[in-house]
Parts: sequence; C-alpha cells; structure tokens
Amino acid sequence: MFDFSHPLIPSTQDFDFFTTTMTVFLSFLLSTLVAYIYVWTLQKSTYSKNYLQSIVLISIIASVIILSVGDSIARGVGIIAAVGIIRFRTNFKNPRDTIFLFASLAAGIACGASAFIIAIEGTVCFALASLFLRFAPFSPVAYFDCIISFQANGADQTRQFNTIMQQFCKKFVLINAQESTKGSSYQYDYHIKRKKNVSNAQLIEALSANNLAQKVTIIDELDTNSDIN
Repeated sequence: MFDFSHPLIPSTQDFDFFTTTMTVFLSFLLSTLVAYIYVWTLQKSTYSKNYLQSIVLISIIASVIILSVGDSIARGVGIIAAVGIIRFRTNFKNPRDTIFLFASLAAGIACGASAFIIAIEGTVCFALASLFLRFAPFSPVAYFDCIISFQANGADQTRQFNTIMQQFCKKFVLINAQESTKGSSYQYDYHIKRKKNVSNAQLIEALSANNLAQKVTIIDELDTNSDIN
C-alpha cells in the first residue's frame, strides 16, 4: 500500500517502480494545483504558458532529485555539482511569480522526501491563502490596477474621455490634467481598474479613435508592463 505517513523504503535501498511513479505523480498533481491557483488569482488577462509549464515541471524535477539523493551525502554533493553547472537567466519582475515557483518546488521536495502529508497539506494551505489574498479587501484587485496616460489637443475633452472610461473600466479617477510645456496639447493621467476581459489594446484603440488621444501609455502597476501607441 502507498503509506502517506511514513517513509516508504529505507534510504539504503533504491525506490521501486511503483513508489517512484506515485511520488512523481503526486508531485505533478500538487504542482498542477499551484499552476491553476496562479491563473485563478492572476490580476491580468494574459499570462505566460511557458511559465505555467515551468511551475509544473520544476516540482517533478525536485522530487526526482530528492529521491536520487536520499540520505547519501556523496549523491547530494554530486547532484549539487551537476546542477551548479546550469545557469538560470530568468528574471521575474513580479515577486508573486517567484513565490508560486517556490511553492511548486517545495511540493516536489516534500514528495521526494516522502513527506506526503506535508506536501499535500502545505500545497492546499498555500492555495487557500492565495485565494483569500486574491479576494481580501487589501488585495490590489480591490483598488486600481493601471495608470493610463495620453495627450490630447484640447482641454475640453474630459467628458469624452470619461465616457470611454465608463465603458471599459469598473472605476477610474483623473489624477492629472495639465497643459504641456509647449502649450500645444494637454497631458491626461487616469488611475483605472479595467473591466473583466478588457485588454489594454481595446482601451487604447477606443481612446485613439478619430485621433482623440495620442501617445497612449498604460502602466500596469501589478505586472510592470506597458502598452504604447
């Protein structure tokens, strides 16, 4: 039987096929849950498919490494030396992405160490905490998520801009409206929260229609990305 409460086989033996398969499969299930939670709690409409695959695969890699090491110091030193050859060049702009990758990694390590109860309970608690933070009052989703800036040729177009904002945004606030240094145009800055399934491109297209606004820039405060027209 697959015992979840104790190590399956002493460290002096090799794991059998069934044990290894079930351990890797559990790692896959838990990391897949982490990947789904990442998408469900994401505060943007687009995400990297490659990153989601990395969340799932890194857990499997971690469990295999821990299974291979066991209690052998010699194996551990050898694997550390081999892994040290690899250089990871990926930089995460959002700390949240790093946290989810570590959550998947932790699940894989726990499975590889035969700490199945810890792996399951830890992943479930992480998922519940992520969901709570997604809908908590202090979540960034509860407030504004973008700053949109653009230029216009007139100072009397605020009503037109507000109409467009009402169509594409749940809420918005005009935080700046001033004449440019050259005096030929006005700079507008809005703090906005987009409606569900509204993309940056749609909002930019609406503002740029009929040359109403120029140099439209959206700064996503959650993902530090921008779209410029």
